[in-house]
Formats: sequence, structure tokens, C-alpha cells
Amino acid sequence: MEITSSALALRTARELYYRGRRTELAERYPAVLVLLDDHWIGMEAGMKAVRELVHSQARVRIVLSEATKRRYTIASIARWTGCDDIVAADNRKEDVLAECESIFLPILSFSLLSKLSRLDDEHPFSRLTIRMLFAGKRAAALDVGVNERHPEWAEQGLQPPPAIRRELDGMLGSVRSYGLRIIDQNQMTNWLRVRAKKQIVTAEDLSAAHASGMRSCRLQPGAIVTPLAKDMAAKLGINLHSSESGGR
Repeated sequence: MEITSSALALRTARELYYRGRRTELAERYPAVLVLLDDHWIGMEAGMKAVRELVHSQARVRIVLSEATKRRYTIASIARWTGCDDIVAADNRKEDVLAECESIFLPILSFSLLSKLSRLDDEHPFSRLTIRMLFAGKRAAALDVGVNERHPEWAEQGLQPPPAIRRELDGMLGSVRSYGLRIIDQNQMTNWLRVRAKKQIVTAEDLSAAHASGMRSCRLQPGAIVTPLAKDMAAKLGINLHSSESGGR
């Protein structure tokens, strides 16, 4: 489903509709907390990865680091990622484990990698990630910012000295052993296991979406629209359209 109104409103509507059925909600629309840090490489790829999550069935909430807040406006991040459910790291409550099933780090900066490898929990992002790992929940990081073999490094003419490469490899080995998955863009599907599923649009989905103000639903290739959903779309005036055709 493409969100053509507010991602935050749609998330709220879904959570209200599935109140008391958290297991079903988590299975259909897994909650992913995105910790968006700043780095001098990999920002474009990281934003693109977040947008892919938003366009899947995931309920995405973005948390901004202080560095990210200084460099980008919330409006620009919402525009690039397609998600307006954005909060600041210093505003996060410690009940985050009850709000999400997974944590995703689209930008793994050197400083954050260093803190995680040393289990330094003073930084909000390292603390949240470590707590998720202790709770046995899924945590993954995109590799662009720390993988010198990624094409973006060559495009920028970057080649880390052998000593730095060894240090990076050692820190990556540590965080992997803790349970943090280091993934590339092509592995996101298998990690979250959302986009691999065939899209099924039900009347309940459209009812919740309509309550949030959505008037258009993008159908992925091969999507299944139930008969009741078709009736509901006609009743509520929701435009069902394919990915190729676009929509209002």
C-alpha cells in the first residue's frame, strides 16, 4: 500500500483497528524503529532503504540523532523517506521495546559502530540497539557506511588505509557476534520478511486507511484484492491502482 496521506495517521489507524490483537498486527504490519544517524558516506542509500521499508507493509518510525537534526530538516527527511512519523532521540521514552519488533540502522557511522562494538550505551542509538539485542529482537544495519567495497566508496575515491580497514573489520566482527546483522540493500527483504509476501488487500485494510485520510492505494505486482475490499474501495471512494499506473 502506498501512503498518499500521513504515515503517522495510517499507523495510528492500524493500531486502533488491531487493538487487542497485537500478534496479528505485528505479523501483518511489523513495527520497525529506524535510527537515522549522520555520516559522510551512505546517506542517499540509507534514505532509499528507509523509503523501501515505508513502501512495504512495515509501520516505520524514524528517530533522529542530534547530528542528523543539525544537518537536515524534518520536512526534508519526511520527503526523502516518505515517512512523517519522526521523533528526536532525546524525546524517546524507555518503553521503546514495547513499541517495535525490529530496529534498523540505515546509516552506520564510524562513531556508532565504535560505541556498539564496545557496548557503550551512553549514546541513545547504541543504548536502544543494545537493549533490543538483549530482548532477543531483530536489529540490522545497512553496510554502505562501513563497507569500503561498496561502489559508493570508489565513486568518491575513498580507500581506507590497511590499519583502518583492520579496525573496521574487528568492530564489525564484534557487533555481528552480538547479533546485529550487517546487510546490503538486496538483503533487506529476507531480514524483515515483509516485501517477499504477496500483497493482500482486505476490507479492513481499506477501512483503517480511509480513517487516516488515505484516498489512494498502490497495488504491488501480483497483489490480491479481496471481493469485500473491492466493495469497500467503491464505497469509500478509494482509488486502487497498480505501481506502474500511478494514482492520485
